[in-house]
Amino acid sequence: MAFSSMGPAMAMGRRCALAWLLLACAAAQDGGLERHQDPKKERQSKVMIVVLLLASVLVICLCYAYQRFTKGRDQLAAVELKRLQETDSFLQKILSNASIQQLETHKFRGITRKLQTATLEFRDIKCTVKSDSGMAVVLDDLSGSFLAGHLSAIMGPSGSGKTTFIDVLTGKKHTDSKWTVTGDLLINGEKQSIEYLKPVIGFVPQDDTVHEGLTVRENITFSAMKRMPAGTKEHRIRKITDDVMQVLQLESKQNMIVGNRVTTGEGLSGGQRKRVNIGLEIAACPTILFLDEPTSGLDSNSSLVLVQQLKRLAKLGMTIVMIIHQPRYSLFTLLDDVVLLGTGGHLAYIGPTLRAKPYFERLGLIMPENENPADWMMDILCGEIDQQYSRIQKAELPAILFEWWRQNPHPGNEPLPSGLRHGETHNLEQQDRDCIKQHLKDHWAEVARGITELEEEHFAKVLKSCTGATPSEEVAGEIMRRVVNLDSGSASTYFDERAMYNARDAKGDPDTVRLKSFIRYMLAFRGISAPEIAAISTGDSETEQSSDEDRQDEGSGDSGEDEEGFFCRPRRRSNRYDDVDSDLIRTQAGFCTHLQCTLRQSMLTFWRTMEMKMLFLLVICFAAAFLAVFDRFIFESPTWMPTTFLNAQIALALLVSVYCLQVFSVDQPMYWREASHGLNRCAFLVGRALVDTLDWCLLMFFFVLVYYVIAQPLLTFIIYMWPFVLVAYVASGWGYAISCCLPTSMGAFISAILAFAMGGILGLPMQMGVFLNGGIMEILVDCISFTRWSVPMGFLASIEMNPPDPQFLPDTDKWQLTMYEDAYRGAHFQLDTKQSVWWTAVLVLILQGSLLRVVAYLGLRFTNRDRQI
Repeated sequence: MAFSSMGPAMAMGRRCALAWLLLACAAAQDGGLERHQDPKKERQSKVMIVVLLLASVLVICLCYAYQRFTKGRDQLAAVELKRLQETDSFLQKILSNASIQQLETHKFRGITRKLQTATLEFRDIKCTVKSDSGMAVVLDDLSGSFLAGHLSAIMGPSGSGKTTFIDVLTGKKHTDSKWTVTGDLLINGEKQSIEYLKPVIGFVPQDDTVHEGLTVRENITFSAMKRMPAGTKEHRIRKITDDVMQVLQLESKQNMIVGNRVTTGEGLSGGQRKRVNIGLEIAACPTILFLDEPTSGLDSNSSLVLVQQLKRLAKLGMTIVMIIHQPRYSLFTLLDDVVLLGTGGHLAYIGPTLRAKPYFERLGLIMPENENPADWMMDILCGEIDQQYSRIQKAELPAILFEWWRQNPHPGNEPLPSGLRHGETHNLEQQDRDCIKQHLKDHWAEVARGITELEEEHFAKVLKSCTGATPSEEVAGEIMRRVVNLDSGSASTYFDERAMYNARDAKGDPDTVRLKSFIRYMLAFRGISAPEIAAISTGDSETEQSSDEDRQDEGSGDSGEDEEGFFCRPRRRSNRYDDVDSDLIRTQAGFCTHLQCTLRQSMLTFWRTMEMKMLFLLVICFAAAFLAVFDRFIFESPTWMPTTFLNAQIALALLVSVYCLQVFSVDQPMYWREASHGLNRCAFLVGRALVDTLDWCLLMFFFVLVYYVIAQPLLTFIIYMWPFVLVAYVASGWGYAISCCLPTSMGAFISAILAFAMGGILGLPMQMGVFLNGGIMEILVDCISFTRWSVPMGFLASIEMNPPDPQFLPDTDKWQLTMYEDAYRGAHFQLDTKQSVWWTAVLVLILQGSLLRVVAYLGLRFTNRDRQI
């Protein structure tokens, strides 16, 4: 069920909000049992506590409201998609009764035909890697090409270098201290670096790396927003998302959180997760798409459907290359080209799939009856073939195949028989158009002979006559609006995709529909271009008018099911629709778009992980209560004592830094994937950190509130809280920097060490007289210790606002008070201002926290570089 995991989180959020309000009331009623503040200051503290509590509740409510808004919007999108599918399904029934050619079940609306394609040619690719025994050859002088508009597959036994080959082609493998890569890559016959095409290259990794905290639709939508060209309109992003949902058969799961069944027991199945993984790349509408074993984890039927859809995408001009293992026969025949690699990265064959079997048969290898060609070829590459089916000695296989191919690459390069490719195909298309036209005219005549214009009631009867099924009022009205909408936009060279499918954009509901308009729309829906439709006589002498507005959305409407069809031809884009600079050069979305996406993703995740946040909040409150009870009732420490500030601030720093480790470490593989495709790292850091600021601010606030209510210091709440705010800012920076620069497994340990060293040792109040001596030690302590600054903020404010009466202080406390005050006020490096310690501390702690965020950015950018290529 959609958002099935939201119930517990929402219930927890409501209970927590109620608890917070009760805590506010308790704080407001607490009069300070033993340690009384000035009544005015006490009243100010109570008001501030209540205001901050209400602000916390407001933040949670806003997050909940945004989540509800997003959920409602996505549900509306699902309803709209279902409406389009129902209408398209009815139109398909009409065409299926008239068309003599096979029809596609889904029309692309956002994924469009490529205006510029990319044929990828590789020459003399050789790859070696250092090993204990020397340089090992992984790929050995591979040459060939992957043609634009073709679906190609790389096959071979384990250890043949298939994944390495893909990594070389995508630029993930290059010459470095370990690997040596040589050879040339050519794009459309021109030698150039693959980096030139990076923005329009898609790569589907074998591991199913997705955003587990987002729904299926959100995953696809955010991928399209980040990777489509700058300026891509929101309505097209929505159509691309719908296309991906239908292509990968994920409509029923589109509003379900992906999750992780291994760790939580909830979420999508492995096969569904695999399809989301593929959908992230399809949503980017790449010109070249690489897939590493896309069918692994899928059943045979799902694998076949997936490859069929990839075949359709290839017909739109994409160059698609995938690694595949032992495909079934029906799947194997869908492949245009195949690359066969043997052990050691040797090439045994590259070329059309239909020519592979004849090629091996000419070499003296015979395929047994009823054998799957793909399995047979894999056996050949492994040298595991029955001798009775081979004139080549088994001991010579497969090495001799590599040698023969090296001596005579691309044998028999004559074109395959074209069959129905030109003249006969054209005749079939002409017959198909004539059949559709006649079918529609006949059924129109059955309802209203001699009448060329009908109202909706009678038009619905025509639709029923065409299919034998009565259309719903919504479907009939939708088709009528589409027909009239397309007719009013009229036909330029290519039909406007908005008019074809977005009838809701039309102004008002039409009163009537014409026969000619109905025929024209059905032919356009079939995928026939406007000039071809205009050439067909419909018995109506009216001429159609053109409108340049038709091309504003790069109309697509079909999958390009045959090479002579409408969507297989180059089309012009209007100036009004400049989403894509070029299919080979893409200006990617910039900082603002990526920041918006990151903020939206983080806000959704913020609410959906509320249950975990509540548990951590309980830990925070327990720690604060524990410290406060010990400081007040066990140790009976004076409220001005620096060690009380020190203990509380170290505890807060440790908890906040550990909590912030998960901001950038939980989904590192997804970050690496997005970074390899142009993710703006600065926007990513800023967006994540901004939303996480809400998190650690709430944790800090409740820690201070619980401690303040129990310990009852004499400072007003807002002044008492400020040093803790700055400590949390620095501690969160430590969490970000550690998670971005160091292995995740070491994060908590390093956080504890830093809190102990930077806060406990270098911030020890009784050692300040030694540390703050004006030398290198003071510079070191000033630069890296946060408690060196945060503790004197609270300590000096306390003794200034509520000076202890020396008459009532023990001699030990008098001596300590003087020692601490002299040490902090006698520091050498401070601003020359009133309340210099306070404002110097504010400045230094802000600088520390900000510098740590810069370190986190550098860690994002420069660590794990090999995974971000």
